[in-house]
Amino acid sequence: MSSNTTKPTSTLSHIYSLLLQTNICHVTLHLVQDSESSPIPHTQSTNTTYTILLGRKYIAMAVGTKRKRTAAPTPKIPKPQKKTQPVPFRDIAAEIVPQPEEMGPQLERIATSSRTEFEKKVWTLLCQIPPGCVSTYGLMASHLSSSPRAVGNALRRNPFAPQVPCHRVVATGGALGGFKGYPSKDGEGVTIGEKKLLLRREGVKIDEKGRVLGTPWGAFVS
Repeated sequence: MSSNTTKPTSTLSHIYSLLLQTNICHVTLHLVQDSESSPIPHTQSTNTTYTILLGRKYIAMAVGTKRKRTAAPTPKIPKPQKKTQPVPFRDIAAEIVPQPEEMGPQLERIATSSRTEFEKKVWTLLCQIPPGCVSTYGLMASHLSSSPRAVGNALRRNPFAPQVPCHRVVATGGALGGFKGYPSKDGEGVTIGEKKLLLRREGVKIDEKGRVLGTPWGAFVS
């Protein structure tokens, strides 16, 4: 009887080894006895389930489930970090803004610059606004037959601020306006904080909500 029990067990191990080599992860094996066999023991494995029916004659059967082959994970390439340029310090309170009658040098700087003709027209018009007064994007746009946003974009790119006083232009209703971003790009334009400081230094009244008080100035001449 010992030879009969050893042979099926040895064969089972061999079959199980072959099945693992064919990428089968779940196996059920049946060794079926003939009618004259001895009582049938039953065993189970934790890794692979199989049933053994021992006898003097046996047949081996296997049922397997193929493992799913998964592709190797693609390594993630880190994105390069954007380098931010340090914001140059500018003591805006120490800047001197010329009076309208003293704008000759500024007008010359504007005229000889390589910027667009529209930008030059906007900046030239700025030089007419007197200190202590503010105009609006809408009033300037009306004088130039343009749009408030186009005027605001030109003011945002003003490379001669604050001597060419883009800080003296606000939104309709007195809001300081949001055309200028922060930080300044290569010193162009002024930030909202700088704008508020310059206007208050020139005597412009600003309420607690950040709105300029008073009537906008619009006496532009061609």
